[in-house]
Amino acid sequence: MTDKKTYTPEEIDNLCIAYDNACIAVEQANQVRSAAKGELLAAVQAQGYLAPHAEKTTRLEGVIYIADSTVGSTIDIDEATVKELQAELSRAKKPRIFGQLFQTKTSHTLLKGAAEILAFAIGGMKQDAQTHLLGIFSRCFKVDSKAPSLSVTLATVLRKKEEKAAAKAARTPRAKK
Repeated sequence: MTDKKTYTPEEIDNLCIAYDNACIAVEQANQVRSAAKGELLAAVQAQGYLAPHAEKTTRLEGVIYIADSTVGSTIDIDEATVKELQAELSRAKKPRIFGQLFQTKTSHTLLKGAAEILAFAIGGMKQDAQTHLLGIFSRCFKVDSKAPSLSVTLATVLRKKEEKAAAKAARTPRAKK
């Protein structure tokens, strides 16, 4: 943090009040926006026409604005049935057709402690081999910093919540290791 100012409790309260008021204003603006969007969508659906070259888009034109409503769709893949079809195409001596129907994608998630596990597992290898593998591993992912989050809660509410959590923790027996 670059701000070196020391804030008094009253100044902190004022900052929190200003933030809380801004959140309320945003919520009210979102409600107004939602109502306006609903009314506009209803008008487009009631009076709109199919936009040229867009089979899923309904259009309503004013003098200054054009409102388009597009209804998208999603496709959920049933992996078990896909594998069944792949097996059946193989049995029917038509396995190449499958590649024209579906694309196989694999996704990976970095596990907790992965770097330590890899370092331990390759510890007995030559140094250049270890360096090579660790270099490849480090290129397997990218770590980005997220924007800081902020929440503002009334002090009395937060203190009650913390008291309840502390009481619950005191009642819960700790697991032995």
